[in-house]
Amino acid sequence: MRNRAAILTVATPVIVLLLLAFVSALLVTNYMSQASLKATLLQRFKAENERVTGGLSAFFSSRGDDLVTLASSQAMEVLFENRARVMGIGHALKTYVPPIREKFLNAMDKIRVGNDWPCERMALIDTSGSLLVDVRVPGEQGQEHRAELRDLREPRYRDPVVLTQEGGDTILFSLACYFKGRYAGQILAWVRVQFIFDYLLTHELKPSAATYLMTGTEIVADRSSGAKPSMLPIEPTDTPVEFDGVWRDGTSTRLVAVKNLVMHSPFALVTVAPARDVYGPLNPRVLLVSMAVLALVIIGSAVFVIRLNLRSAVLEARLEDSRRHDDEVTAKNLQLEKGIAERQQAESALRKSEERYRMLIDTSPDIIYTVDTATDTIQSLNMAFEQITGWPRGSWLGRPFADLIHPDDRELAARTIADVRRGEHRSRYELRILARSGEYRAAEFMSNALMNDGQVVATFGIARDVTERKRLEEQLRHAVKMEAVGQLAGGIAHDFNNMLSVVIGYCNFVLDDMRADDPLRQYVELIMASAERAAHLTQNLLTFSRKQIVSMQPMDMVTVVRRIEPLITRLVGESVRVVLDLPAQPITIMGDSTQMEQILMNLSANARDAMLSGGMLTIGAGTIEIDEGFRLARGFGRSGRYAVLTVADTGSGMEDSVRERIFEPFFTTKRTGKGTGLGLSIVFGIVKQHHGYIEVASQPGKGTKFSVYLPLAPESTALADEAQQSARPRGGTETLLVAEDNRDVRTMLVKTLRGAGYSVMEAADGEEAVERFEQQRGVRLLLFDVIMPNRNGKQAYDVIRERHPDVKVIFISGYTADLLDQSGVSEKEFDFLQKPVRAADLLAKVREVLDR
Repeated sequence: MRNRAAILTVATPVIVLLLLAFVSALLVTNYMSQASLKATLLQRFKAENERVTGGLSAFFSSRGDDLVTLASSQAMEVLFENRARVMGIGHALKTYVPPIREKFLNAMDKIRVGNDWPCERMALIDTSGSLLVDVRVPGEQGQEHRAELRDLREPRYRDPVVLTQEGGDTILFSLACYFKGRYAGQILAWVRVQFIFDYLLTHELKPSAATYLMTGTEIVADRSSGAKPSMLPIEPTDTPVEFDGVWRDGTSTRLVAVKNLVMHSPFALVTVAPARDVYGPLNPRVLLVSMAVLALVIIGSAVFVIRLNLRSAVLEARLEDSRRHDDEVTAKNLQLEKGIAERQQAESALRKSEERYRMLIDTSPDIIYTVDTATDTIQSLNMAFEQITGWPRGSWLGRPFADLIHPDDRELAARTIADVRRGEHRSRYELRILARSGEYRAAEFMSNALMNDGQVVATFGIARDVTERKRLEEQLRHAVKMEAVGQLAGGIAHDFNNMLSVVIGYCNFVLDDMRADDPLRQYVELIMASAERAAHLTQNLLTFSRKQIVSMQPMDMVTVVRRIEPLITRLVGESVRVVLDLPAQPITIMGDSTQMEQILMNLSANARDAMLSGGMLTIGAGTIEIDEGFRLARGFGRSGRYAVLTVADTGSGMEDSVRERIFEPFFTTKRTGKGTGLGLSIVFGIVKQHHGYIEVASQPGKGTKFSVYLPLAPESTALADEAQQSARPRGGTETLLVAEDNRDVRTMLVKTLRGAGYSVMEAADGEEAVERFEQQRGVRLLLFDVIMPNRNGKQAYDVIRERHPDVKVIFISGYTADLLDQSGVSEKEFDFLQKPVRAADLLAKVREVLDR
C-alpha cells in the first residue's frame, strides 16, 4: 500500500505534465478545427455565389442562343431575300413580318415563369435604323417603352451583345443579322432586371444577404433594401473578403463579401452578408483563451483528485486486477463462441453444398454413377437411372457393374475401368445397358477417376441414353438405302421398258398372224409371258422406290381376292390350305388392281416360306372405322372409313427384332440365293402409294398376321364393267401423229395403230412432230413420248395447242414419275400410258380419247 502511494506521489507531477500536454494539444486541435470550419463556411458562401453566377451565365447564354436561332431562321432569310427583290419592302413586310412576330413572341413566351414575362420587348431594325418588327408583352401592346431603340447601323460583333439600359431596370440583348455575308439588320431584346433578382437570385442566396449586379465599379442593379455597405470588392477574389462596415440597418458590423464574373455578359455578381450569418459565432482566438483557462482548472482539479484518491489506490489496483481477469475470461468466452459459430456456419454451408450437388445429380437427364475400383461394384446412381432403365436404384447398388452391361460390351467396359484406374480419362464410348423390360438401351459413356490422397478410389461416369438417336440414324440409313434403290430402278426403267415394249408388241403381231394350232405359237406365248414378267419386275422396282405411276380406278377388293385365289393356291402348294373369309357385298376402294394382286402374291409367298411343313393361310376382307381410340391404341392412322385386307398364317412367326425390320429393303432371314429381301418392301411401297397403312402381328411359334388398311372410295363411286373392259377394242379411221425417239418402239406403235385402221404419221423428235403437224391437216390425236431430243413431248404439244387448241393428246413414257413431273406431265392432268404398252391397252386408250 505504501509503496503504491509513494509511486503515486512521485508519479503525480508526471501525470500533471502529461495532462497539461494533453490539454494543450486539445486546445490547439480545437483552435485549428474552428479555423478550418470558418474557412469551410466562407468557401461555401463563395460557392453559393459561384453557383448563382453560373445560373446567370447560363441565362445570358440561353438568351443569346435564342437570338442566334431567330436570326438564322428561315423566316428571316425569306424576309431579307424578298426585300432585296423588286417586290419592294412594303409587300415583303406585309407578307413575311407576321411569321417573324410569331417567332419573337414564342421566344419570349418560352422563358416565361407563370404570368411573369422576363423579356418585355423584342424588335428587329434594318441597316438604316428602320423598325421592321416590334413585339411587346401581350397586354402592353401600344404602350411606349421607356427605353429608346439603339441605332446599330454597323455591327460591332457577330455574336450576341449584352448592354445595360439607361435607368438600370432592363438589360438589352442585341445581335447583328447577316444576309449573304452582308450586314442586314439587328435583333434587340429587353430583359427586366427585376425578373433576374426575383426568379434567379432570391431562391438561391441567404435571405439576409445583399446582391449587386455591377459593371466595373458601377452598380447596375441590387437586391438590397437599404443603404449599401461602405466598401465593396472591386476585383473578383479567390476568397471572400472580410471588412468592418455599416450594414443597411445602420449598425456597424463585420461583413463578408464575394465577387464573381458572369460569363456571356459584362456584369459581375457581388454578394454581401454579415459575418454572423456566414460563419456564426466562431472566433478561434477567444476560444483559445477560454480553453487555456479551462485547462488550468482541469489540471488543478486533476491534481486534487489524484491526491484525494491516493488512499484508495490499493483497492482500485485490486479492482483493476479483478476486472482484467474478468475481461480475459470474457475474451476467451467470446473467442470460443466465435469458433463454435464459425464451425456451425461451415457445417451449414457444407450441408447446403451437398444439397445443391444432390439436386444437380438427381435432376440430370443423364445417368450419373460411381463404381468402386476395388470391387467393380456400383456405389451410387441418380434418378435418371430409374427413368431410363426402369430399375429402382437400390436394386443395383452393390451389384457388379458388368451385370448391367450387354455381354458383348463387357470386354470394352472392363478395359475402360482399367484405363480409369491408371488415371486416364475416357470419353464418348458406347455400351448397351440392361433395362427392366429385358431390352438393352444404347448409352454414350464418359468416365473419369475419383482420387483420394493421390489414389484412385472410384470411377465417376456419365451415361447418356442415345437409343432414340441410334434409331433415327438407322432410319436415315434406311432412307438413304431406299433412295439409292429408287435411283437404280429409275435409271433402268426407261431403256428396259422401251425394249419390253418392242418385244411385247411384236409378239402380239406374230400371235395375230399365227393359226391357233400352229406348233410355234406356244413358244411365242412363252416369250410374251416372259416379257410381261420382266415388265412386272420393273414395275415392282418402281413401286418399291415409290416412283411408279399408279393408275387409281374404282375396284372391288373382294373381286380382286377371288380372282387371284387360284394363283395363290398354286403358289403356296398343296401342303397349305387356303381359306377365304370374304363378305358378300363389294368393298370399293380407289386403287390399282395389278398392285393389289401384287400385295396378295407377296404376302402369300411370305406366308408359304413360314409354313414349310404345311399349315393354313387365311385371307379376309372387311371394313373398319379409324377414330381417336384406334390411333391412340395403334399409333397410326387418320380418321375415316377404311377397307381391311388381312393375310394370316399358322407358320413359325417372328421375333420382335425381326418384325421391326421386315419392311427394310434387302432384309431377309433366308440363306443366300433364296430371297431378294424386296417382297415386303414392295408391299410397303404399294400401301403407301395408296395412302394406306400396314400392320403386322406375330409371335414365335404362333404365326403371323398382316393387316392392310386402305381408304374406302366414296359411296357414289361406280365400279367399271369388267365385261366391257375385256372386250376387244375397236379401231377407227382418224388421222394420228406418233412422236417417239426410239425407232423400234415407234415402228411398233405405228404398225399397231395402222393395223386397227388409223391413218398414222410419225416423227422422231418434238421438233419434227411440230413440222409434220403443220404439213398435214386433219390430225385428231397426238401420241407423244414425254422425253425426246430437241423438244420434249410436253413442249411440242404446247406449241401445237397454241395454234390448234382442240387437238387431243396421249403421253407415253417409260421414265419414272418424278422425271415426268419435272417435264410438266401429270397423269391427273393428261391421258397417259406407261411403257411397256400392250396393243389392247393402246387401242383402248386411243379410242377412249377420240370418243370423249
